[in-house]
Amino acid sequence: MNVKLAFLSSTVKGLESCREAAKNTINGLDGWKCIGMEDFGADPETPIDKCLARLKDCNLYVGILGNRYGDVHPQLGKSYTELEYDEALRLKIKPLMFLATGDFKISMAERESDDLHEKQKEFRSRIAQHTGHFIAEFDNSDRLGAAVAKAIANQVIKDTRVSASDEEDTWLLVPFVTNQLGMDTGLAVTNPDLTVLGLSSKAGACTIFYFGYFGPSTIPPIPSDVLNSINPPNISPMYSGGLMPVAQRSQPVPVGEQLGFTLSSGGVIGMAATPGFQGYLLIRCEFPNGRAVVSISPFGEAGGSIYLAEVIKK
Repeated sequence: MNVKLAFLSSTVKGLESCREAAKNTINGLDGWKCIGMEDFGADPETPIDKCLARLKDCNLYVGILGNRYGDVHPQLGKSYTELEYDEALRLKIKPLMFLATGDFKISMAERESDDLHEKQKEFRSRIAQHTGHFIAEFDNSDRLGAAVAKAIANQVIKDTRVSASDEEDTWLLVPFVTNQLGMDTGLAVTNPDLTVLGLSSKAGACTIFYFGYFGPSTIPPIPSDVLNSINPPNISPMYSGGLMPVAQRSQPVPVGEQLGFTLSSGGVIGMAATPGFQGYLLIRCEFPNGRAVVSISPFGEAGGSIYLAEVIKK
């Protein structure tokens, strides 16, 4: 798997829990890793040089702005956070910006001088007025974590849509799936062989985009027969609750065959389990005329509700 990197930028003082929430969120997303100042360790380079050097390897810039401007570089006259932001813009790295609301409290010990407070107001205003940025507000670390996950998922879909030049791709909407309260969802995505009708057919992968949440207190235990029947890497390490993957991409589905999987235990052609997930899915099929059937039933039982995924783009 190609791991994508998200650079986390913020002051540390006053945002400790927020940095931790954002870092845990990013590292919990399938195929993503967080890069931040905590990872650099002892190095002959100065911290700002190291930060700016690592930015060029990153796919996204995640900026968190609280009420503090932070330490100012003695020669450059800007905070380290603002210098990292400027470098991200120079490198044309997509910024996802998260601004603490006015309700976000800081202690008296964390308050800065009037001059630094004014600099932070100017920096925040600069961000808010930039029409090309994703910008969201937060008032606590839990909401920040959820906002970061949603923003990255949306950005991945946007990037996939922009890069998807093949007009034969099929996009499917699965409006509801669940692996909570003793229920499970199974999906079968078919790559039909329509050459007998004179229509084009080709092998292609499927990318599953997840929108929803995990319910840590409502997930049934994994039965021993399931544990013993699937490849251990297909079991999510966040089975007892956590963050959904942003996306999963299968191996190519041959013409005339199907990609089958369940939320609880994953499936064939490289699909990992996402136990405890509930929400909806978007599926990009890299082949024409893709179709999917969905089954929601009590865990471990056949039958239940069966419906077809909606085709939203052929």
